[in-house]
Amino acid sequence: MLKRIALVGLATFGLAVAAQAQPSPVFNWAGFYIGGTVGYGDGSYRHRNDNNGIATRAFDMNGTVGGLSAGYNSQIGGSPFVFGLETDISFSGVKGADNDPAWGCGVELCTASVKWFGTARPRVGFAHNNVLFFVTGGMAFGNVEASSGGFLGGIEGGSELRIGRTMGAGIELALSQRWSAKVEYLHVDLGGFVYKFNGATPISVRNIEFDVVRLGVNYRW
Repeated sequence: MLKRIALVGLATFGLAVAAQAQPSPVFNWAGFYIGGTVGYGDGSYRHRNDNNGIATRAFDMNGTVGGLSAGYNSQIGGSPFVFGLETDISFSGVKGADNDPAWGCGVELCTASVKWFGTARPRVGFAHNNVLFFVTGGMAFGNVEASSGGFLGGIEGGSELRIGRTMGAGIELALSQRWSAKVEYLHVDLGGFVYKFNGATPISVRNIEFDVVRLGVNYRW
């Protein structure tokens, strides 16, 4: 958590300093844009016996992320308020593998991984000339894989397309009339699913949540 806060703080400070160092004409954020992002995700997950509700402790998951984004902003001339919609898709290396002998995954680890994820969400921002501060939230979706062993049998696993939610905030700096750079934070919650049956015992992965801090570059028209 401290690393994430430090990264967001440093990046935000750098963008703010750059904005103050670069006087520019009044900027309008309205229009379409496409871009790319790269960052890091850090979160947790659990495995659960759905018959008795007993779950493992929270296991860590983390990894790099990167992908593409696109959106549209609306800004009435003279108003500092910016309203928009954005969607993105990212490849993900966010994954974890751990054990909890008291629950049932000992030698064979309890694993979970987010292979890819995306979001579709509105953005609401406040513009100070060529600097845009924004909050955002909406739908998240992604492919999650999970497996475990040692509980009433051998290793078993599965994957599922999950739909969840996301929320976050960020700051974007217009470098020119066409190009901008941003840093943003998103919390992504993809929930969980049943991936394994041992007789009449369903085993599931639950509470798949991770925080993403990422940098991005957008081209607008």
